[in-house]
Parts: sequence; structure tokens; C-alpha cells
Amino acid sequence: MTNEKSTGSADVCSGDYEPPTHAHAMAPATKARYSKPQPYLGVLARFPRAIMEIAKVSSYGAMKHQKQMGDMSYLDVPEAEVNYVEAEVRHLLHEAIHGPINDDDAGLIHKAQKAWEALADLEVYLYQEESQMMPELPALSEDEMWAPVEEEDLVDLDRAPPSFSRGF
Repeated sequence: MTNEKSTGSADVCSGDYEPPTHAHAMAPATKARYSKPQPYLGVLARFPRAIMEIAKVSSYGAMKHQKQMGDMSYLDVPEAEVNYVEAEVRHLLHEAIHGPINDDDAGLIHKAQKAWEALADLEVYLYQEESQMMPELPALSEDEMWAPVEEEDLVDLDRAPPSFSRGF
């Protein structure tokens, strides 16, 4: 094996590419650590300036649309999948034509607006996928909702399986 391959610098398109050898030599504890999502190290610590610009877009959007920060109504936008992709493309085109700063939207950066739209699009997709996997629960009538609980339906926490324990 050449040194070029061991550093992972070979041409990927040539078919000669191998990942760097140090990736194969990771300690088991390190592999386990990297097998879990790491939102801070994987995203926030790597892109602090970009995340701050996206946060500005989010704050401006909440003010512009008279929403509270943290309001999740963007998930319920009709045809959200299409609307967010269209908005991404609009910002891409406006940036190409007018430059990086959006003077119509408080001087925000088009790339940050495009990134917010991409995040919203991804969140809508994931939310819809998750919603499809959730089983539909039967609706309870008013009588069923307020019916007294029978003693045999109660769980004795002292004898319950660990998943019912008092401590988490």
C-alpha cells in the first residue's frame, strides 16, 4: 500500500480510494463514541458562525410572521415540502443576481436564509416520516376518558418490571 492511500488522499474517482488508516485503527471506546450522534461536536462546535446566522434568520422570521420563538407552526405550512424548496431556490437565485446580502429582509445573508429553509424542509420530512410510523390510537369517548380505574389495572411499582420503576 502506498503512502498516498494510507493518508486517504488518493483520487476518489479513480477507484483507488481507501479511507485513512487511522480511521480503521480507532480504539473501541472511540468507535462507540462516534457511533452516536453528537450535535454539539458534530454541528454546533464546527459551524458556530453559520448557526448564529441561521438563528438570526429564525428570529427575524418569527418577528416578521408574528410568531413566538420556538413556535412549530412551520411544520403545518400547506405543501411545506414544495414551499421550503422553492424558498431555498429563490434565495439561491437572489444571491446570484443581487449578491450575498438580502436588503429586503433586514440585511440577512441569503446563504443563512437558504440554510434555514433547508433545515425546515428536513424537519418537515422527518416529522412526517415519524408521524407515519406512529400507530393510530383509538379515540376515547368522554365516558371512557373519565371511567374509574379498576384495581387490577393498577401497576404495583414495588413488583413492576424495571421499565416501570420510580427512578429514571
